[in-house]
Amino acid sequence: GILDLSKVEAGKMTIDSIPMNLSSLCNEVVSLFAIKARQRGLVLDYHYTESLSPYIKGDPVRLKQVMVNLVNNAIKFTREGGRVTIDVKHMQDNPCLDN
Repeated sequence: GILDLSKVEAGKMTIDSIPMNLSSLCNEVVSLFAIKARQRGLVLDYHYTESLSPYIKGDPVRLKQVMVNLVNNAIKFTREGGRVTIDVKHMQDNPCLDN
């Protein structure tokens, strides 16, 4: 939330880089919101690129926090009858991911 943003801006947030299962984390987030989306009359689409390894190094706590916030907002601000799509794929040459 707000406290995390202030930590990022101050350069005081630590982000882990540990082995994690991205596929499982994504499935967990989708499961968390499937009922909420259905109750709001929305379709929740989820696509995980088959060629993408489920195992990566990252911060599972922070990544889940970001995904939960994004999906929650997408569901909250999508009109009834709409669609929310989660598309997980590899992006080439992304400087944000370089160490």
